[in-house]
Amino acid sequence: MRGNLEFCDGSIVSSDNKEYTIHRIVLCGGSKKLASLYVEADIENQRTISVDINSSILEGILECFYLGEFPSNPPEIITWSNLNDVFQAATFLELPELKVICMKFVYTQLIQNSCYILDFYRLVDSDKSNEDMKRILLNIVVANFPRVTNKWEFKGEDLIEILNDELLNTKNEEEVIQVIEEWIRFNYENKDDYLLQLCKCVRIDQLQCPEMSFKYISERNSCNQRISGTLNCPRVPYYLIFVHGGWHHSHPLCDMEVFDPRTNSWIIQAQQTPSRRCYHSMIVFDKILYVIGGFDGRRYYSTVSCYDPVTHLWSLKSCMQYKRCYVASCVSGEYVYTMGGFDGTERLRCAERYHPRSNQWQLLPEMLDVRSDASCCAVGDDIIVAGGFDGIGGLRTVECFNSKTWQWTVLENLNESRSGLSLIFTSNQLYAIGGFDGFQRLASLEKYSFNRKRWIKKNPNHDMHSCRSNFGCVAIDDTIYVFGGYNGISTIAHCECYDLDSKKWTELPDLKIKRSAVAACSIYKLDKPTFKEQMERFSNIKATEND
Repeated sequence: MRGNLEFCDGSIVSSDNKEYTIHRIVLCGGSKKLASLYVEADIENQRTISVDINSSILEGILECFYLGEFPSNPPEIITWSNLNDVFQAATFLELPELKVICMKFVYTQLIQNSCYILDFYRLVDSDKSNEDMKRILLNIVVANFPRVTNKWEFKGEDLIEILNDELLNTKNEEEVIQVIEEWIRFNYENKDDYLLQLCKCVRIDQLQCPEMSFKYISERNSCNQRISGTLNCPRVPYYLIFVHGGWHHSHPLCDMEVFDPRTNSWIIQAQQTPSRRCYHSMIVFDKILYVIGGFDGRRYYSTVSCYDPVTHLWSLKSCMQYKRCYVASCVSGEYVYTMGGFDGTERLRCAERYHPRSNQWQLLPEMLDVRSDASCCAVGDDIIVAGGFDGIGGLRTVECFNSKTWQWTVLENLNESRSGLSLIFTSNQLYAIGGFDGFQRLASLEKYSFNRKRWIKKNPNHDMHSCRSNFGCVAIDDTIYVFGGYNGISTIAHCECYDLDSKKWTELPDLKIKRSAVAACSIYKLDKPTFKEQMERFSNIKATEND
């Protein structure tokens, strides 16, 4: 309607003097602020208003007004370079839905651009009307604490709130001490107002050496009261790793072990699975564990069982269209993808995906290779499947399914045949770990170079301490965890983790039960709402305010 300029009755001018002819009823319906500006213009017999918004942003907002809604990803409106300007425009025009979109953009892009979190923090903090957004932003900081740089720029009261959070995502309390010391160095003049409260954020009993950890503070500041009143209980685990099922001696298992990476400790869940399971896969979608396919020693499964770690209840979902053990699964967007496997008769080439919201499975184009005992992971819109066994020998081949084009393409082969491997994508890096090459179990790693489009075998110094296949594997931030598996002689309980920064493996406490053919996945923030839930709650509050 706006395109052919029919029935236009006003105009709006951007900060760079670009004028747009519009229908005032559309703009007034979209923004109460614009409605008030046009009322003031009418008093002065004017039909044109000016706003301090750049034309590139204003034009996108106008398009959304005429659409009647703000799409979840408005085209060409929000980038890192104009994020602050878009948020200021949303604040000025009183558009809470656009603010929510800005927050979603910050959240989804944070891993690649963590330096921008502080810019957005300063912007949100500048206006008291953004208090709800600030609360959500601080929760994002709590969740991504290791990635946020220049923490000394936070206000003292906000840093106290962040460091006090029982779900603070930090490896240890020594890291909290380092942040406090850094903040003191850059805010020395204001230290006396906040130092005691900052010190009380530290969980003293969780420090390896409390007095040494406080050495910098105690030497330079009078904070003798610091220890009294501090919290001594450990923080709530930000992540929990679930290791489920597997093969033990001569039979499959039905129990689950849970690992807390913060305290490096294991517990065995009392709630067992409805049936024994090995050579299955397990993924997490919306904080619910999905156990897919597998083998119980006699039967091959097409079933999908769900476990809610908050209520400890199990439920059944729609079955896959094929029975699958040695199955590879991963999550991408709103779907769970499963690839290949063995149905008790033959190795499979078929693939399918599951939509948890509708509880429906959908067949996908077949893979280029037959493969079982492979591994897969999501990289953007691509599902990459590597290695496996075709019934004759181990595979080096790698292929990629694009969820947009529904096409399979070939990637460069692995350097070694690997079945029973783990394929992990974390911190923008893709690794193939361990497995069986047809002769021996492997401890080696390969890393895929997206620039050179080939696999690079890591130096033997980067090998796991134990060779293994069919093990559990999980990546959290910059750390890869491996659990159990088969070393060529027996099932093992041995666990270790690989730090991407130091490029070193570290021993972890053993599993309580030796197990191979095991599945593992991680869940975060079990007792706090997800970011999506927070955004929905914020949207509902603002919608109510606008009614």
